[in-house]
Amino acid sequence: LVRQLATSLEASATLVDTSMKVIVKLMHGQDSELCGLSMELINDVLDPIDQGSASAPQGNVAELEERKAALLAQERYMEVAEVDAELKALKAGDEDKELRWLRCLSIANELLQNINKANASLAGLLETVVLPGIQNHNGCIRGAAVAVLALLCLAFAIHCFNFLFLVF
Repeated sequence: LVRQLATSLEASATLVDTSMKVIVKLMHGQDSELCGLSMELINDVLDPIDQGSASAPQGNVAELEERKAALLAQERYMEVAEVDAELKALKAGDEDKELRWLRCLSIANELLQNINKANASLAGLLETVVLPGIQNHNGCIRGAAVAVLALLCLAFAIHCFNFLFLVF
């Protein structure tokens, strides 16, 4: 149940943070198991993004907006409705992706705040979650990714100077 709450997009951010704290308390002193479980949770949240990219509506928002304006000028309202539906689907997909990224970064943040020793399973966290999060256009995601990067640098203090250039 706690695992489902941690990965649920319908659950509030507070509920997700609380469920992660429960997981941390249950696995107190078992850093390697906690790291492994947290990485599984992150993968569970990110998997629909990878799978959805193939079935997502094609095109970008700017192109569709231009097409919609051109169709409105030509008074082709049936086609305007179709383009409008594509725009709504594309925007909804973007919101879902952003929510998934924030959920993953929240899980990673809670994990890194509560481990005592760095673990080999955290090595993939940088490439799969942190760096793509820093490159994201959304400022909230970027900020959360920088916070996770800072926690990763503390966990892997010996490697922190290799990634310091990303912050400045």
